Amino acid sequence: PAMYELGNYIMRTAISAASEFAKIKPGFFINVNASSEQLEKECFVEDTLAILKEYDFPASQLWIEITERCRDLPISMIKKTVTAFREAGIHITMDDYGTGSSSSQMMLELPVEGVKIDMFFVKDILEEKKKQALVIGMINFANAADLRAISGSSTSPAFRAITTLGLSVRMSL
Repeated sequence: PAMYELGNYIMRTAISAASEFAKIKPGFFINVNASSEQLEKECFVEDTLAILKEYDFPASQLWIEITERCRDLPISMIKKTVTAFREAGIHITMDDYGTGSSSSQMMLELPVEGVKIDMFFVKDILEEKKKQALVIGMINFANAADLRAISGSSTSPAFRAITTLGLSVRMSL
């Protein structure tokens, strides 16, 4: 139970801060990871929507990231929650994409809009041809599947390299 409350505390804190920042920069969005403990609770969608309403933050400016650790939950449970979020206008991405075989399976079965390529693949991408090839493959897959490819990297060399490869870079709050 404590992990669910912690996850909601993080969600509330992120949305509170984002709502203040959005006053300065309209259209500002945030990415927040969802834990398996949150996804397995039926009240998670309702609680998240209540937080959005409390801070008057648009659902369309929230991106929830489903982590690789959620793979142990029944896919039907995750799909129900993800679908409810999507219907409310909240965006969903797969976090840590590429780190395990289940991330590809989950991504294929869930109504996600993007894949966040794990930092392991982006780090030192300029020096490692294998990483470049793999990231290009991930980007090509995302583009062919009408998904958004995302990375959390903001370092200048990596930013330039992945932008050149066609990866849109977005940062989480």
